[in-house]
Amino acid sequence: MMMAPARRPARRMAGAPVVFTHVPKAAGTALVQAIETALAPRRPLVGFDDSLFGGFCDFASLVPEERARIYLHDADYPADADFVGGHFCYRTTRRLYPDAAHLIVLREPISRLMSQWLYWRAQSDDALEGLGSWGDVVRLARRPLHDFLAQPKAACQTDNACLRALLHGHPLVPPDDFIHPHVDAILLKAARQALKQYVFADILEDPAMLRRLSGYLGVPLILPRVNETAPIPPALRTGLADTFAPEAMESLKRLSRLDARLWSEIARKRLTRVQVQALHARIRLHTTARHAALMAPA
Repeated sequence: MMMAPARRPARRMAGAPVVFTHVPKAAGTALVQAIETALAPRRPLVGFDDSLFGGFCDFASLVPEERARIYLHDADYPADADFVGGHFCYRTTRRLYPDAAHLIVLREPISRLMSQWLYWRAQSDDALEGLGSWGDVVRLARRPLHDFLAQPKAACQTDNACLRALLHGHPLVPPDDFIHPHVDAILLKAARQALKQYVFADILEDPAMLRRLSGYLGVPLILPRVNETAPIPPALRTGLADTFAPEAMESLKRLSRLDARLWSEIARKRLTRVQVQALHARIRLHTTARHAALMAPA
């Protein structure tokens, strides 16, 4: 039976702050830039809180320019921010900007996770120089995929990153370890409750996403091409058979299991004439082809 079309969100209230929750490797950098350009806020706030860093705390090792973009204490946040965009978890922005309109865009989670590995894998030592000891976490992506996905220090960005953006700080979401399956039902319920508070939630793969978001904001949006994955260094290129070993495939599914539920639920609401499982398959085939191109021998 065909589902009823998803309710179209009303336009935002004039003067209400806008918060965009940026899930890693879900076109968030481009969306933040597009929204900020279109809205021309007087007091924008773009950056990070601690949710993206797990248990990492050596922020003093970052160069000042990078450290200045990270907000660790409530007092660091401007009370009059009218646009907040970046890697700020829902718990932070909901507490500090309770009247804000929250927006989020999810990406098919296995594709997101593969993109995370490839993006980090492509970072040169020169590019990581300003990140201090956080660069050592990024360098974990130089390991084979199955080995990278087994690293607890990277779990803050590899293990169900969308759910973590919604529930960072929840006692059942360990900052420096993987989420245990026995708490899945509890965390899914909490994540769904958080998503209900969002005035706009869509998936990146929805062809109408940008039009819907423009309609909600009441301004046209132009999506720039930014923060794309650079060519992989030749020494770090591997074939598909080595990358997608059974152990790696199992880890991809395990670390995406909760995000896959959330993505699928939004996809069913937004894409009423599309079979979600078939969409999953098409997206993953596209990701595999893109991986093959990025990792092809020079």
